[in-house]
Amino acid sequence: MTKKVHESVGADKFSSEAFDAAVKAGKDGVEMFVREGTDAVNKGFQKVASLAQGANETMAKRYDEFASFGRTGIEASTTAADAFVKHVEAVNAQVADFSHKNLADTMSAAQSILSAKTPQEAAQLQIEFVQAGISRWIDQSTKFSELSIKAANETFAPLNGQIAKFVERFARPIV
Repeated sequence: MTKKVHESVGADKFSSEAFDAAVKAGKDGVEMFVREGTDAVNKGFQKVASLAQGANETMAKRYDEFASFGRTGIEASTTAADAFVKHVEAVNAQVADFSHKNLADTMSAAQSILSAKTPQEAAQLQIEFVQAGISRWIDQSTKFSELSIKAANETFAPLNGQIAKFVERFARPIV
């Protein structure tokens, strides 16, 4: 019986040592798992914080660029409006000049037709007046077309440049 008690005590001692070793190994494993997990989480948070900081800086820079484009957009719009007004004034001057010349030519033709000595001469003067009038209208239409094209080009040039810059800069993804 003494032998059995001694064996039993040895088995308990052996079991206790094995148990303590298993507990220590488990504890070490859990501590290592927690430490490595904490390190991984900290690295992840640092990476997220770094990315967020980079995104904040990028967004602030983009905001500044966007505000700058707003200012230059207003300047481009003002330049375009000035060009448009200048061309409207030029068209008005052309219309007034054409109307004045046309009225003077009509008055002169009317006097010539009324002072004609024969109906054939009056008809001939009327034909010449109509031909000259058609020619003047064609010439004036050409001038108006050229002026309109020039007005459109000069009016939209500052806006086109600004739109192209805006699309080039802000159509790209934020990186």
